[in-house]
Amino acid sequence: MYTYFISSTGDLAEERKEVQLALTALKCKCLWMEHFRISDGTDGLKEIEKMIDESDRIIFLAGDNYGTEKRNSGKSWTQLEIEYAQKKKKRIFAVQLPSYRALKEKIQKKESIENDSLKQPLKQYNFVKSKLESLTDADLSKSKEDPLCDKNSIYYAVCIYHLGQIDDLNTEKEMEASIKAEAEEKKWLREHKYYDLRGRWYSVHTSNKDPEYLRIGTVNITQRFTMSEYRDLEASAVNFNVCIEDGRIVTENGLIVYDKTKLTSWKSDYEIYEKSKKVLGVFVATRAFKGSFKSAVVGKTNNQYGIHEFYINTSKEISDFLSGTFRNAADPEKDEVIAYHKAGNLYLFRDQKKRDEFVLNAVEDGDIII
Repeated sequence: MYTYFISSTGDLAEERKEVQLALTALKCKCLWMEHFRISDGTDGLKEIEKMIDESDRIIFLAGDNYGTEKRNSGKSWTQLEIEYAQKKKKRIFAVQLPSYRALKEKIQKKESIENDSLKQPLKQYNFVKSKLESLTDADLSKSKEDPLCDKNSIYYAVCIYHLGQIDDLNTEKEMEASIKAEAEEKKWLREHKYYDLRGRWYSVHTSNKDPEYLRIGTVNITQRFTMSEYRDLEASAVNFNVCIEDGRIVTENGLIVYDKTKLTSWKSDYEIYEKSKKVLGVFVATRAFKGSFKSAVVGKTNNQYGIHEFYINTSKEISDFLSGTFRNAADPEKDEVIAYHKAGNLYLFRDQKKRDEFVLNAVEDGDIII
């Protein structure tokens, strides 16, 4: 629900009702002068400021009346409201009523203005011109008729304004939340020790049970830094079969080439165990091709589950290398006697070149058979 604060002088009761009618139809909350009693004490002003703080937007109705001045301030309550809203960087929708337009035209034509000490029209003109005319969105220069259909009505102007502001308001709130979260994270990072595992990693899967098993890929890890969340990780990854020709791993510019048609994608939820320097979690994988493991055919699969367990191989706060294991759950559709657990080693590197050098050295040493 969006909240609007209506800023206007006391004589504009009918105009405020028209705004309230529009906002009610739009399912918005409306705060206005009828919700508080103006007094010369500081509490009255604080109450107004509190309502402005709670509002998403300000609607200012500009007539020819400057309004009642707060004692010893030399400014009207309405001007104090607008100045506070601008100080708080609230967006203001200013509506020029016909009475203000008539006053403005008289002053611009240098016509004489009736010296009305109650309305103080010249002071009102100077206030609106200096503070709000550049922000004015609606000019209601024609007399209003039925507020439900007249395009020059306050009702129509408020509805059009609100509908045009919804996306902006959502975007602003998202940005504010993002900025706040980022500031909280930076503060937490300055004050705590932690393992920072977020970002892109380059992976390699091998297996001692099946030396011909070899996969490489990328893993993207996300991590939030608050006291309750920094141990929880989420990973999204893809694996591919390595391209092999004439008994050699294919490389380009020193990097290993992979077969884009042999894709396995997986997602994981991990938790960091700091004392044992471990990362443990469950993954779910989807295979887009048929393969083999220990001479057994492994078909296309959806939602194949298993466990990952990593060791953080560094005493530093930021790790550049993780070594671990993977263990797939046995296929429940296979006969219990022949069901097997697909298992192996999983290594993550921050640097792609180091990952590929690791693989090529393992092949040369005979740890991986191609």
